[in-house]
Amino acid sequence: MLDNIYYFCLVVFDLIISAPEGCVFLDINISSFDCTGVPGVEDWEKFIPARQSDGAAAFDLKACRVLDPKTREVCGTFPYTIPPGGFALFGTGVIIAIPPGVAGHVLPRSGLATRDHITLANSPGEVDSDYRGEIGCSMHNEGTEPFTIERGYRIAQLEFGKVLTPVFHRVESVDK
Repeated sequence: MLDNIYYFCLVVFDLIISAPEGCVFLDINISSFDCTGVPGVEDWEKFIPARQSDGAAAFDLKACRVLDPKTREVCGTFPYTIPPGGFALFGTGVIIAIPPGVAGHVLPRSGLATRDHITLANSPGEVDSDYRGEIGCSMHNEGTEPFTIERGYRIAQLEFGKVLTPVFHRVESVDK
């Protein structure tokens, strides 16, 4: 199915959460996910999400391709400039197999947001365990100056968390 499978390592996590009665909770202890490149991206291994330090909670995502938001086809080249108030969709060049019971959260990089006013249009972005497409980052320039992104530039962060799947019960009122 997916050729050239690579693994990128996570810090092993095993949270203990007390779940309410009737809540289905998966006990997960994961140390690696499968990862492959988007077809046509020959150097995709350079775009495998990576933590920049031992203390980093999230994995940096890099700009690999400029995509059309409607078709998700390549529509531009690097360097790519986002005008003030403008938007751009960047593909990260990778497909990640997130296992059931886990979700990926795409978050803005704090330095880009505070220093350059570049953020994600849909923050946080959710990557579900059954998604098997390229992770994309819709970037918004909230600043007053154009901002140029080069291929390989770290544009967002990907962090992982467990997923709770509660069963909801209809009641007349809830406790306050």
